[in-house]
Amino acid sequence: AIGSAILLVQVPSAQSVIVKLAYDLIRNNLIGTPEFFREQKWHFDPDVGARRMPEFTKVHGYHSAITIEKLGLGTDGYQELRREEQRIRDLGVPTQLPHTLPREPEPSLGVTPSYPAFGAYRR
Repeated sequence: AIGSAILLVQVPSAQSVIVKLAYDLIRNNLIGTPEFFREQKWHFDPDVGARRMPEFTKVHGYHSAITIEKLGLGTDGYQELRREEQRIRDLGVPTQLPHTLPREPEPSLGVTPSYPAFGAYRR
């Protein structure tokens, strides 16, 4: 009985197993599965950003400044305490960073100065 059961089970040959393994390897890893090749259509409106910008700016601030501030203050109920601590800490601090402040104009020499005299290392 066991011998007849063994004869009924088809054992794939080693060559077909290797061919199937190579096919699966190439198909799934190099070429890609069929899901990658399905055709998709997206309804896209390129002007939606311009239409929604005023609403976004009203809610989140210009360049999301309000949202960034809210994230920095936390969500544990101590936002106003942290905001007051920041106000005290930032008293006397200029609102612009030093590298963004306008520079004094260079004196005009009438000729183009050499590289070191031009102030390449000065900020």
